[in-house]
Amino acid sequence: MRSLAAVRRSISIVVPSLDDSFLLSRVGIDAISMQCSFLADFAVLRQVDTAGAYLATNGELHDVYPVGVQILVGRQQCNLARETMFSTPKGTDPVAIDLGSMGKGQAWVNGHLIGRYWSLVAPESGCSSSCYYPGAYNERKCQSNCGMPTQNWYHIPREWLKESDNLLVLFEETGGDPSLISLEAHYAKTVCSRISENYYPPLSAWSHLSSGRASVNAATPELRLQCDDGHVISEITFASYGTPSGGCLNFSKGNCHASSTLDLVTEACVGNTKCAISVSNDVFGDPCRGVLKDLAVEAKCSPPSTTKEPRGNLSGT
Repeated sequence: MRSLAAVRRSISIVVPSLDDSFLLSRVGIDAISMQCSFLADFAVLRQVDTAGAYLATNGELHDVYPVGVQILVGRQQCNLARETMFSTPKGTDPVAIDLGSMGKGQAWVNGHLIGRYWSLVAPESGCSSSCYYPGAYNERKCQSNCGMPTQNWYHIPREWLKESDNLLVLFEETGGDPSLISLEAHYAKTVCSRISENYYPPLSAWSHLSSGRASVNAATPELRLQCDDGHVISEITFASYGTPSGGCLNFSKGNCHASSTLDLVTEACVGNTKCAISVSNDVFGDPCRGVLKDLAVEAKCSPPSTTKEPRGNLSGT
């Protein structure tokens, strides 16, 4: 492992004094050599009292100890700093680090503090399998991820990163498993929408008269999907024109459903960054006369692997 002489730092800790005020004591960090690669293996930096930190008169008598010294009676926590090197994920997507396997501490990337992490676990109960968003809000409405850490991912601005040899340093207070830390370039992997045939058409269909009053051209409402820049719609995972129920990631077909919906939406959208589909019987036919119909679509976005010649938007004639 490379020398840490260039990155050695003195850190300050606050310890109580006898009159209930506080002292700032400087404590250095020494390296223990270990092999390290990517994020699975960390070099461990043990805090030792190399700066002759002054703790307080009779500090030992009053249970005031130097950080890093493991005292077996009532003082078994030993704070650790850990470091590793990593390369930046390719592309321009936002980069995040998963610290869900760690306990409590702070993280630095190339000398920049990305924040304090604390993987508190949410209560096991209180979540529901479905959610109805309209209506009055309260703190228990639409809760999810019960029994999971309240936060896993922490954003790392790409401006802080180099192509390779990025230094990650963690100051861990309670323990954890650094072998499970991972990096990921984030983008919208799923896009979805649900539009009714009685909705207004998009703003592009509106025109303004000379009097200044807005009117609507003879146009139908549209369902529009769009992936992040540099990504394309790779698969339509759900499509139904009729009376679908549920919401994004939880759509299901209703009693009224146009069987051609999936094929038509796939043809219009897959391979493109974005697509627009008219919500109209002219496109899908009328699967149930006299019933107000919706179009619900859910799609996956992926980095482009093959180039498809873009097709026109799907609209009625």
